[in-house]
Amino acid sequence: MKFLFAVVIAGLVVLGRAEPASVSLESMLELAQQRNPDIRAIRASVEALRSRPQSVRAWDNPVLGYSKEDEPGGGEVTHWRGEQDIPFPGKRTSEGDTAVHEAEALEAEALAKSLSVRAQVRSLLFRLHRTQEMARILSEQIGIVDALTGSVRGRLSRVPGNVPMTGSPGSAGMGGAGARDGGSAYFALESERTRLVNALLLEKQEYRSSAMELNALLDRPLKTPIESFRLPPPALPKETVGQLYERALQSGPTLLRSLREEQAAQARLKRARLSFAPDFSVMYDWMKDEEGMTGSETRISASVPLWWNRPRGERLEAQSALLSAQHSAHAMGIELERTVTTAFEEVETRLTVLRNIETTLIPSARSAFNIERARFESGRGEVIVFLETFRGVLMGEMEYQRALEEFAAQWGALEQGVGGAVALGRTKENKK
Repeated sequence: MKFLFAVVIAGLVVLGRAEPASVSLESMLELAQQRNPDIRAIRASVEALRSRPQSVRAWDNPVLGYSKEDEPGGGEVTHWRGEQDIPFPGKRTSEGDTAVHEAEALEAEALAKSLSVRAQVRSLLFRLHRTQEMARILSEQIGIVDALTGSVRGRLSRVPGNVPMTGSPGSAGMGGAGARDGGSAYFALESERTRLVNALLLEKQEYRSSAMELNALLDRPLKTPIESFRLPPPALPKETVGQLYERALQSGPTLLRSLREEQAAQARLKRARLSFAPDFSVMYDWMKDEEGMTGSETRISASVPLWWNRPRGERLEAQSALLSAQHSAHAMGIELERTVTTAFEEVETRLTVLRNIETTLIPSARSAFNIERARFESGRGEVIVFLETFRGVLMGEMEYQRALEEFAAQWGALEQGVGGAVALGRTKENKK
């Protein structure tokens, strides 16, 4: 029984130590849409603004009154009065239309904010991936340098009259040409190791900073550990640039907002033109004296815009605002085409760069490094040539990770222009 209990406990411990399943990139992006405080704030503002048109279109509240009047002869009259202001037909409707378009403009702004946060989260995840990969590669490079440094130290210790290396310049014996060559190689490797250690420290610090920035976007405590996540392999968008541009014309947030602002300006101009029209007021007063006799008064009045400077100024201001909104919408249409086209071409270029680095640069750099490493370990290679090939491998890996991060940034810009998620699908070879 004790043995069975121990087996169960051991199994639970193993299960408790199991690595959590990694989440997809889209899952992390969706989490940001749900938790980001800026997105939630602007969505709440949109909901508040959606109810405004109904209240704007409504008439003002009627005024109800009750009063008692003492007449000069000593009598008393009781009044029940009701008043209602009636705006000229079309005025409140135009104001309601303006509020509708303003709410739609804010909805477009909310979409832009949502896509901006999505792009930020995507870039941060790729940056976290880059720092993790570079930290791993730098740790491997440090291990290689340590192994070669130990080999050089061993060779120097076998040189007659040379003092074993301890890591300081004064400890190196320089007895003979072999010792001098070995001494320079030793210190060159030590210098290279210091550079690698510093680079590793910077990568780890960038990871911590990026993790805190990501947690802030996700509305979590800054020190929350980042989930293990999976990044999809880089590829071209599933849709062509023409198809993406057609989508952008329908859902691009910058264009949508400018169009809604133009529509709001048109509604304001319609309202301004009605400023020349009079508003009305209706009043009904029912009265009764102390002897029981009753009477009533009905009054209909109109407010005449006698001072025409005010409605004329409102109309001119609305016309100028509409013209400005029209020019802005036209400019946004041009800018949208440029944004989508440029972002698509940038994605395509970054993908080509990634393929070139992956298929040519890194394999060539590793081949050159392996050759020079074998020569150096056998004592026939030059430390300067070895370090050049050693750094070539590191630079190739760094270029690949940087290009991958830039690829993610351009993908985010493409989604911001299009106004929604862009699906991966096509590779460079089958793009046609």
